[in-house]
This record gives sequence, structure tokens and C-alpha cells, in this order.
Amino acid sequence: PLDDALAILAAQPSVGLLADVKNGGYERELVEAMRNHGLVDRALVSTMDLSILRQVKRLDPGVRRSVTYPRNRARAAARRRAPTLLPWRIAALVLRAEASVATLNYRVVTRSVVERCHDLGAAVFAWTVNDPALVARLDGLGVDGVITDDPSVFQAIFQA
Repeated sequence: PLDDALAILAAQPSVGLLADVKNGGYERELVEAMRNHGLVDRALVSTMDLSILRQVKRLDPGVRRSVTYPRNRARAAARRRAPTLLPWRIAALVLRAEASVATLNYRVVTRSVVERCHDLGAAVFAWTVNDPALVARLDGLGVDGVITDDPSVFQAIFQA
């Protein structure tokens, strides 16, 4: 259950929480649980649904919010074909969501996308990155973080 997972995170002061919300209707429970465990300052709520982000903001404006883009991996490949429009499209989403982070499929991350987000004061996290070479490439583009299923992708970085 959510409460048990948040209790574990709360006991680890150096660990943050990225709550990737897939469906609406649970925003109140999520925000209250984060408050109860003292995690609001360490949390980031991310979703593709801007109405969820607006509801989270209404419940607690202090919760950091991230807009996730695009809705699926197939769209990521298609969006990559229009690189000049992509920075503006993502920027518009960040502004509409009043987000402090853009959580982007790694396929749509370019230097111009990262720079445009940074110009707006939004960090960029890339998902789902399971290849050390891709971590290095994204780092070179200026991303602020990566989301992975395999933490060993950082092993070479930490050993350097």
C-alpha cells in the first residue's frame, strides 16, 4: 500500500519521491499521505494529465509538479521527427501545467528541448533510461536527472 511505501521513504532523508500518477481520482489521498509522512518537500508528482496536476496544486501548492511527455513511446519516435517544434510544444505544456519539471521520454530529449525548459526554470528528467551510454549522452545534453529500471547504469559514473 501507498502508506507503507511512503513510510519507508520517510525514514530515508536522502531519498526523494517521484509519484508518477497514471489516473485521476487519487490526488487527495496522495497529497494527504505525502503530508502525513513529511514528504511534500521531497516529492514530485508527475503525470501526462494536466487536470491531475491542477488538482494537486489546489490541494497543496507546495507540491512540485512535473508534466510527462509524450503519452507513449510510439509518439516519442514520431515527435522526434519534428525537432524544431518540440521545444515550443513542451514549453507550452510546462507553462500550462505550472510545472517545475518536464519528465520526458529520452527519445524527445534534445539540447534545444533542455535549453527551452531551463529557460522556463524547469528541470528535465528523462525516462526510461537503462543504458549507460544513453545516460552519458543525456548528461551531455544537460538533463537534470534520469529515471531508470536499472540503477547499475550509474555504476560507471560512480566508479569514475
